[in-house]
Amino acid sequence: MQINNIETIQRGGVPYVVLPKMDYDALIEQLEDAEDLHALEAALARDEEGFPLELFDSIRAGRHPVRVFREYRGISQAELAQASGVSRNFITMIETKKRVGTINTTKLLADALGVDMDMLVV
Repeated sequence: MQINNIETIQRGGVPYVVLPKMDYDALIEQLEDAEDLHALEAALARDEEGFPLELFDSIRAGRHPVRVFREYRGISQAELAQASGVSRNFITMIETKKRVGTINTTKLLADALGVDMDMLVV
């Protein structure tokens, strides 16, 4: 990027650089792009599983995260109950929002679904 019309001024003994607003905006955009790239590289380095946007759209639309991630994993309530130690009936109540699981229950379900616990909190 080429910056033109740079002016240096001093106020109170402190040097300042003055540049056209268009050049300033371009510098800010480049900085934001660099920050985004850095965040992406950091996320890729953590080798975390990514999820389709449709899952989060479904949760925002009102479906319970336990059900969304269970169905995404392709397992039944009975299989989740077996893997987590949480009863199938209680999983049904959680998924239909009739009951809220305790922190311990949510952790058991998250571990069985292979997701972070905070992904299941509505």
